[in-house]
Amino acid sequence: MTVRARSRLSASMLLAVGLAWQVTPAFAAESQGAPSMPARPTILEADLGSGVVGVGIERVLTPALSLRATFQLNRPWYAQFWHGDESDVIGFGGEIRPFFFPLGTAGRGLYVSPFGRIVGIRAQDKLPESASGVGWSTGTTVGWGWLFGDGRWLARLGAGAQYWSFEVTDARGRVAGLRGVYPDVDIILGYAF
Repeated sequence: MTVRARSRLSASMLLAVGLAWQVTPAFAAESQGAPSMPARPTILEADLGSGVVGVGIERVLTPALSLRATFQLNRPWYAQFWHGDESDVIGFGGEIRPFFFPLGTAGRGLYVSPFGRIVGIRAQDKLPESASGVGWSTGTTVGWGWLFGDGRWLARLGAGAQYWSFEVTDARGRVAGLRGVYPDVDIILGYAF
């Protein structure tokens, strides 16, 4: 990873943590009462984050924790802008992701969310033929969620970092795809029921 890429990644992470730090006191008043479960604890979601388009189902388990399972199309198109080579790697897979709400606001407000993905991938890049295999990624984001329309509509925005291991090897041992640490952005829209 180049010094420039590290600087960008560090700046992105500092911005995410700084924003979370600044908005928490302003909105902490919402959680002054006892934490409670939302009226609609299940959320159907569209995940439109960095290099991902997915559909998931999230279930609020406690006032401070929810869990989501997502089916996704993964295409890390932005990697070349940070420090990676341009790659045509693409894949379909699944993600398991808890959302921790430190203010006990169950589905809205400040969240911290680690995640892990397993993906069937295919890439060709500069190889004579495409190769396929299994890729994975893991990371963490920090963000803020909002519920609108009597708690039916969800929007979340967040930022963090992730490690992509999306490389495949052909029969001759040549490698296509990408691997490395990249920034991550959460853009999540959902409907609660």
